[in-house]
Amino acid sequence: MRGIIKMTIKDIIKQPFYYIGLILCCCYVYVNLCQYLDVQYFENDSQIVTLDENSISDADIMNGYIPVNNKEKEQLALSTIYKNLVEELDVEPNEAQEVIKEYKRGISIEDFANYLDENYGYKSAEYAFYDANMKQATIEEANNYIREKLGEENYTEWFSKKFVDYFGVCLIFFMIALFPILYMKDCKRDIYELIHTKSISPIKYIGGKAIAGLLAMIPVILVITLFYNFLAMKIAYKWAFNSSMFDIFKYVIIFILPSVVMALAIYSLVTIVFKNPLPTIPIMILYILYSNIGAKILEGNIHYKAHTLSIFIRFPEIFFETKISSGMYINQISLLIVSILIFMMATVVWKRRRFWWSKI
Repeated sequence: MRGIIKMTIKDIIKQPFYYIGLILCCCYVYVNLCQYLDVQYFENDSQIVTLDENSISDADIMNGYIPVNNKEKEQLALSTIYKNLVEELDVEPNEAQEVIKEYKRGISIEDFANYLDENYGYKSAEYAFYDANMKQATIEEANNYIREKLGEENYTEWFSKKFVDYFGVCLIFFMIALFPILYMKDCKRDIYELIHTKSISPIKYIGGKAIAGLLAMIPVILVITLFYNFLAMKIAYKWAFNSSMFDIFKYVIIFILPSVVMALAIYSLVTIVFKNPLPTIPIMILYILYSNIGAKILEGNIHYKAHTLSIFIRFPEIFFETKISSGMYINQISLLIVSILIFMMATVVWKRRRFWWSKI
């Protein structure tokens, strides 16, 4: 097995794409994470950005915006509806006020939206409530919100959830492009036949390939994680945020490594079944699409629920509102269990192939 591991790692690390992929992953993560390195206490009004109405739903604490409570949400939505009735639908101000009172009598958002549609041609009024999630904060409100959230978790924990979100997605695509190298050389006809006629056990062969793939990914994961851990700790030190240099490694172990193991398992089984690693690529792309559709917008708020056996976990909420559910932990444990079963299936297929070759 040691020889297989050593030879396979050598095949991987001599590929230019291995290093290009590392750089691309680092750049992709930075483009998406750099905004969260701007989290800070506000010192003057100029730091709070005034955004147009269409951009407010995408705002975050870095812009000086904070989530609204239910009462503020209702006020913002009704204000938007009143404005649209008067300015876009030419409804008289007094009549528009009466329309707003209609909602305050206690009807549901859905019924109120139907009422506006039927009587005034106001389409999709419910989205005024769904989009009313954030408000421009005062300096005091923004800083109090930051202190409250940092009292719940360290800054590095909040940052780590966003890190594993973007890094997890990027790493899967990197592995899709890289892992065919694990088996490509062995899948040439003469070598494939030779391997099956040798006395090497399927566990040693498949296990050696999987371990080599994992060991090849560890430097990529480690380099990128160390870089962003340094940046996060630097920000935490600058603003005296609660932090721990170990937070990001904890999240990487929980949310990144099981994904790597699952990708290796799928590549092993599909390659042995088809005698070619390339059919794994469309399978993995479909798997990514399946895993990426867990975010839903309910009443204007993003709620994420990972599908069973999602190969990565997303944290689409705003920075200080990301949450880890018990289902996410169950998903990661399930990935490891199913990965083991897939590796076992791959060894069974290998044994059957060897038996067939021995009869020729």
